[in-house]
Amino acid sequence: MVAIVDKISSIFKLDFSKLKKISLFSDNKIKQKVVKNANNFNAPVTINVFQLNQAEKAFLKDWTKESLTEKGVPLIREDASKIIEKHRQIEKLKENKTFLDFFKDKISSADLQALRASIYLKQIREEGQSIEELKSGIIHRFGSRGNNISNLYSAGYFHSQIKPLYEEMASQAGFNPEQFKAEYEIIVTQSPHAVFINSSMTPEQAKQAVINRMKISVQYGIKQLNIHGLGTSNVKKIYQVLERLKPECIESYQYVSGDTYINARAVILTPDKS
Repeated sequence: MVAIVDKISSIFKLDFSKLKKISLFSDNKIKQKVVKNANNFNAPVTINVFQLNQAEKAFLKDWTKESLTEKGVPLIREDASKIIEKHRQIEKLKENKTFLDFFKDKISSADLQALRASIYLKQIREEGQSIEELKSGIIHRFGSRGNNISNLYSAGYFHSQIKPLYEEMASQAGFNPEQFKAEYEIIVTQSPHAVFINSSMTPEQAKQAVINRMKISVQYGIKQLNIHGLGTSNVKKIYQVLERLKPECIESYQYVSGDTYINARAVILTPDKS
């Protein structure tokens, strides 16, 4: 066993005195052979099988036939091959394949990979299985941005907001894909401090949703709030909310909109200014 661990250490340049966990993945978009976080020894080290040479793949094939543990380090799960196959099957589902194909040329390759991982995570959660390790893996590989993408996908916002937003913007005369990318960037990076207004909300419920999110943002020292909506009724609803709140809660606001979409950013009136 020690000889095997030493060989793994030699091949992949891993220090087992610090390492806590190893996992495998395969991604032709990522050029590194080993992905690790030098500042967080508790984070799993992931080996990108796609970038391995034939000798390394052959070694891993033998290695993965059993579950290995050395020096308290769980190296790999016995059902790794089953997990990889399940991931492939989930992606092959028509609705998932169509969905990923839609975003293929509209978001970055890294975001697309995070989205792929999010689809798998959501499926596993719906089956009642633990997603803690999967979630940690997304954050490890893609950082807070990946976490935001995962949360947006799990909440249904890629289907109900982001995809329809692109379709609506693309239908406008003079559309430039960079316009969508700019709005998409705001949604992804600011999603923890954003509110999405939907058609089931009454104007009063929409107003309260904005107020509640503002209170949370202020607690974290965030002085801006993004408000998103799709559909003619939601556009009007958000305009009304912004105007109603401007004297008491909102210092100023700006927005990008069309007939059936609106993305607004409001500057919150902090208590010392009210």
